[in-house]
Amino acid sequence: MNYMLVRVLIDNGSSLNVMPKTTLDKLSCNRAYVRPSNMIVRAFGGSRREVIGEIELPIQVGPCTFQTVFQVMDVLPTYNCWWCTFHITPEAQVYIQ
Repeated sequence: MNYMLVRVLIDNGSSLNVMPKTTLDKLSCNRAYVRPSNMIVRAFGGSRREVIGEIELPIQVGPCTFQTVFQVMDVLPTYNCWWCTFHITPEAQVYIQ
């Protein structure tokens, strides 16, 4: 699966990688790879948000590939995913292999 993601929020101050369910639905990956998650997510206002599960995906940025665990959530997305990393710059092109 080679899929270029646009509208990716790269936030090196975050501790959570989020993949909206709508983004995961667009990828041609097997849903069997989504594992149960015990993660509890609280929104900015303190409300609790449900995590559907987690999935580990290879994310390619330039010549580097990062194995990244995303929490899959049913949220209205502004971005296709939120990724916390210290390794890349915000203007990098992000691909899911």
